[in-house]
Amino acid sequence: HMSVDGHHIGGTEPSIMRKEKILAHLPMALVPEAGRVLSVGLGSGVTLGTLSLYDEIGELVCVEIVPGVVEGAKLFAAANFHVLDDPRTKMKVGDGVQFLLTENGEFDLISSDSKLNPEYSGNAALLSKDYYELCRDRLSDEGVMVQWLATHLPSSEVRTVTRSFQAAFPHTGIFWLDPYNVILVGSPSPLAYHMERVESALEDERIRADLAAMLLDDPYVMASLFVSGNEVLAEAVGDGPVNSWARPILEFSTVREYRVKSRSYHEDENLRWLNNQRRVGGLPVIGAFAPGRLADARLVTDKLLEGYAAGGGVARLNSGRASFEEGLAAVPEDPRLSFLLGALDQMSSALEQIVESSGDASSLVQLGLQRRDEGRFLEALDLFDRALLEAPGDINIRYNRIITLRDMDRITEMEVDLFDFRKDYPEDARGWSLEGRLMADRGRDEEALDFFERAAELDPGSTIYLNNLATALARLDRFSEAGDVFARVYELDNGYPGAAFFAAASYSMAGRTVEAGLWMEICIEGRLATYEQFETGEFFETLRNSADWREQSAP
Repeated sequence: HMSVDGHHIGGTEPSIMRKEKILAHLPMALVPEAGRVLSVGLGSGVTLGTLSLYDEIGELVCVEIVPGVVEGAKLFAAANFHVLDDPRTKMKVGDGVQFLLTENGEFDLISSDSKLNPEYSGNAALLSKDYYELCRDRLSDEGVMVQWLATHLPSSEVRTVTRSFQAAFPHTGIFWLDPYNVILVGSPSPLAYHMERVESALEDERIRADLAAMLLDDPYVMASLFVSGNEVLAEAVGDGPVNSWARPILEFSTVREYRVKSRSYHEDENLRWLNNQRRVGGLPVIGAFAPGRLADARLVTDKLLEGYAAGGGVARLNSGRASFEEGLAAVPEDPRLSFLLGALDQMSSALEQIVESSGDASSLVQLGLQRRDEGRFLEALDLFDRALLEAPGDINIRYNRIITLRDMDRITEMEVDLFDFRKDYPEDARGWSLEGRLMADRGRDEEALDFFERAAELDPGSTIYLNNLATALARLDRFSEAGDVFARVYELDNGYPGAAFFAAASYSMAGRTVEAGLWMEICIEGRLATYEQFETGEFFETLRNSADWREQSAP
């Protein structure tokens, strides 16, 4: 691998190679023709080298701010196809923004890999509306730009970058390549997948081999990676801040967000967000294609994303095994799910061996989480206890032990541990939320509300804690407040189950029929509920008897 100031910027690990290569192959499938391309950032040179496989490209321009990276990339010649020796390569050492400000030529493709990192800031300028506008202005009429983001970025940051990207481009889309890769695509023209160009490119053995290593040598698979675009993506992002040079909010928020929540938390939120906005139909395809094959590829990608979004982040995929197996049974000829399931089995076996030989805390926790997902709670509890011996006082191990006690219905023991957890970590919202759930389960709604309010106060961006709070308010007949909180849940995650519907119900029960009617429209237009549910549901009697029902809901 290669690092700058101790921070990893490129390498030949499979996950890194997968990311660097998709930033070349995907845009080549979306642009009608690519005579001149630009890569902002060199790293190990794999993205630029992958682009060099396409003979139609006449000029490969790359701008890299760190001179030593250019020298370092020469050591990766085998991985980057000796791209620095390619006569088409025009290497520019300097700042990407300055290059775009002074470069007058057009590009058919711009690939950008600007990163946000939990350990430092500094890249906000290259993840801003202003930067994306510069890139847009340097694109040909049908050119495309791609921007990579990681699934482990804070979900608020992913939406801020996406919102900034959409503010610059008239046509946008978002793609997902398992496990970590989110790719934004923007263009002055409507986006489309050029099937025949991809099939033609696959006749080149170098390109086919490169894609085969990523299980993408079937042209229908890459087409299926599209998640959403334009209006659907804008709805998923919602209203909120835009990162700009005048107001570089990402410089200040990223490190804070990483300190507040774990990486797996962010992965879980982003994967659910992607899964909630994925729509049937997908990206328009230009050229002859087989609809059945495309539908099969999309089904497998659906099941992959559904399984990854099942909970726990990328490191805990056993919770998604049912989705993976369902997809494999439906389309057994697609190798992606069989490969993943085989890898999960191998990792499980390897993890067991590591635990037997070393018993380090990290491995014990990973195996404990796996056992808990499998319902083997006694084994999970033993593994967490062993992990605490290796890492006494570890906050996450303690919390997972408490959850396991709950799953085993050892409530008395759980309550003792939970009391100590809240005492030792009063700023951790999880302890307050879990105590609230215990109170709610016992019908002690007033006490539950106090705990849920504290959890939401400590982590106001958590849809789970806010939904718990809204539910508690509704159970106490405080419907007006419940409606406001359910509405906030929807604003943070418009795919959160039931948020919009219960906002409408709460507002109706509170007599706020204007808001109830508006949320009813949101539910129907977003296919979150049917007209009949509002026409017959007991929660909506007040709305049905109001002028707002007639004005906003007449067929």
